[in-house]
Amino acid sequence: MKKLLYLIATALVMHACIDDENIVDYKTYPFSVQLVYPDGYAAREGIPVHLLNTTTGVAFDTITDAAGRASFIVAPGIYELSTTDKRPDIGGIVNILNGARNNIAITALSNTSAPYQLPMTLSRAGQVIVKELYIGGCPKDDGSGTFQMDKYAILYNNSEYAASLDSVAFGMIYPYNANNTNAYYDANGNLAYENAGWVPAGSGFWYFPNIVSLQPGEQIVVAINGAIDNTATYSQSVNLANENYYCMYDIADFNNVLYHPSPSTLIPASHYLLAYRFALGNSWVLSTNSPCFIIFTPKGVSLREFTNDAATTDPESGTTLTRKMLPTDWILDGVEVYRRGYDNNLKRAPA
Repeated sequence: MKKLLYLIATALVMHACIDDENIVDYKTYPFSVQLVYPDGYAAREGIPVHLLNTTTGVAFDTITDAAGRASFIVAPGIYELSTTDKRPDIGGIVNILNGARNNIAITALSNTSAPYQLPMTLSRAGQVIVKELYIGGCPKDDGSGTFQMDKYAILYNNSEYAASLDSVAFGMIYPYNANNTNAYYDANGNLAYENAGWVPAGSGFWYFPNIVSLQPGEQIVVAINGAIDNTATYSQSVNLANENYYCMYDIADFNNVLYHPSPSTLIPASHYLLAYRFALGNSWVLSTNSPCFIIFTPKGVSLREFTNDAATTDPESGTTLTRKMLPTDWILDGVEVYRRGYDNNLKRAPA
């Protein structure tokens, strides 16, 4: 009997030790994170923060408070920490603030009284893309040639946030045709401005003078030439007379009626884009075979100031074919077109 009691007592002691060990293994600790934003960006509430135990694979998710702090209760281990704060900006831009850290050790010796400082790094992404560029061209019904004044572009909001187009502008990179002589290439085939941070924009710029917003997944059509029902004259053309469409129409700068006829009365005047012309010519001539078309948003200066500033003019461009040195990091999207069978198809848009 005494031997049996001794065995039971020993078992109870061993069981108690095992339980104590388990309590130690699963002890938890508070862990807080403070998001540290770059200058000009305030902390805000509701930003998701992800914490992953790299050993066990257990993940924890929470959101920040108004001070940009997130709090967790976790077991000891090695963790990965990550968060993303996206903020839409004007001009079809999303400011993306990312924070990430690996190999964060949380143990009994960790100082859990002070929040872990997580620096946020800023990057920018375009919300708005060129979904379609139609550069025109259809046979005339009488077989006498082709009609090419029905160009248009479609812009699309390719993000999950509403996009403001208030600062979005349109341009084209010189030379206007891919087969033209390109003086920006040297004898070794190198593009002079490839690493200079700018591209040579020609003719003029178009912009939205009124507030325009695109919801996520929404698009708008912008008639470049002939915002009318072209099918009334050329049956194989396109009908651009639509009250929801926008059009490039500014007779103060480009008054050539062949390229810029009066828009359909269906299109409200508030949908007219305006222009800043900086080169000679009374029309904005987007190539009918191989244009390099871009959309962009000025940064730190208005489009008017940039256009009127003599320092932004490429000194090699002369007075008739004036070209502006448009900063590459302003460009949201672009379409460079080549025509099959053309010679000298050298790229104009840098990588």
